[in-house]
Amino acid sequence: MLHGYGIRISVRREVLLIWGRFKTEPEEMRLYPGDPKLLSRIILHDSKASLSTDAMSWLVKQGITLVNVDYKGEALSFVGGMGEGARGHALAQIRASQNSQTRIKVARPESWHAMGSRAALTSKKNARHPANAMLNYAYRVLESSTLIAATSLGLDPYIGFLHADRKGKTSLVYDLMEPLKPVIDRKLIETVRSRPFAAADFFLHPSGVVRLNPKLARYVASEIQVEREQIASVASSQLEALKHFVRSS
Repeated sequence: MLHGYGIRISVRREVLLIWGRFKTEPEEMRLYPGDPKLLSRIILHDSKASLSTDAMSWLVKQGITLVNVDYKGEALSFVGGMGEGARGHALAQIRASQNSQTRIKVARPESWHAMGSRAALTSKKNARHPANAMLNYAYRVLESSTLIAATSLGLDPYIGFLHADRKGKTSLVYDLMEPLKPVIDRKLIETVRSRPFAAADFFLHPSGVVRLNPKLARYVASEIQVEREQIASVASSQLEALKHFVRSS
């Protein structure tokens, strides 16, 4: 996760260079192509950065997704491509979403039945309580990860089955997030009960909205999250349900 100002991402002699003032002094990080230890994603947290077209191509070729999120953890943009079969999957999604009964069937693959019940926590878009601010941020990061998982399989994130279609709304992503939210809820409850927090961990906006400081945001993004394998499993189950619909229709 990158947080700072004046961040520049470019390529020099096939090496990805990330430069910025992440602490007090300027730093430069280098990522080498083909390195087995390469990250699977880079998150720009509430930061401004310049990104060259060569860097975009480099990230796509190395299978690295660059996600740009705002202070709320909401994904503003990401660099990465949709997986194979994107057009065919999108057409199947459109067909399945046009029938109310089919929408429910496709949106409920068998593997979802073992996810367990959801904890009774409520959250609003603009939280006025520190715990809900953490929950909102964790959900936003989950949304970004789920978006990446869905598009990597060639699924169109804007064609959902349970959530209503609305311009600019990634309805399928919200569908896939539902069985994963209880994992976030449980981890958040455990975190709140087990560790102390300081006033400096949060920022209170004059409007009363509570926001996380960068250090706590990084903690939430890394510790109060769902494993990528579990997210990929849910997305894959949705794809299999969609394929079953295509075969049976």
